[in-house]
Amino acid sequence: MATILKRVSDPTELAGIQALQAANLGRHLPPGERTREGFLTSEYTPGFLEELHRHAPAVVAVDGAAVVGYALVATPAARSLASSLGGLFESIDAAIVDGRALSARRSLVCAAVCVAKSHRGRGILAGLYGRMRAEFAPDYDCVITDIARENVRSLAAHRRAGFETCGSLRYEGQVWDLVICDWVKAVRP
Repeated sequence: MATILKRVSDPTELAGIQALQAANLGRHLPPGERTREGFLTSEYTPGFLEELHRHAPAVVAVDGAAVVGYALVATPAARSLASSLGGLFESIDAAIVDGRALSARRSLVCAAVCVAKSHRGRGILAGLYGRMRAEFAPDYDCVITDIARENVRSLAAHRRAGFETCGSLRYEGQVWDLVICDWVKAVRP
């Protein structure tokens, strides 16, 4: 069966995001697997996912009935939903990219992205961001996220998907790279 990329449209898909999140939280993985496979740091509650969904439904990769990938969308209106998002938005506000403050740009935030181990290496991460771009590029110039610097696999996957490092921040006792995929720059000749 083919993997379908779409926006969340069914409550069972939010449950699928929750299950995929739980399976990939770094604190549940042995150190070697964290390095080899990458990991999630933030754990979002069902209530938070529902609230985020009300602002902008996530983009998911679905294989049959299973959610095998997701990208959580955080519009500026979602800024106050969680302390970790607030810190990310504050870092975005302070960042300068190509001589221009990110706060002056129409920026969309990816609050978290994950692909099931069984589906990695198939271009799903790039597909999730591609679907996000198709849905949101009319209203936003770029998508930004942060990645724990120790999450080397995720940083490499994001670079392959067209992201560039544009800054760093420190929270939760870690250094994070702020990465951006500039949708406007990507379409310039």
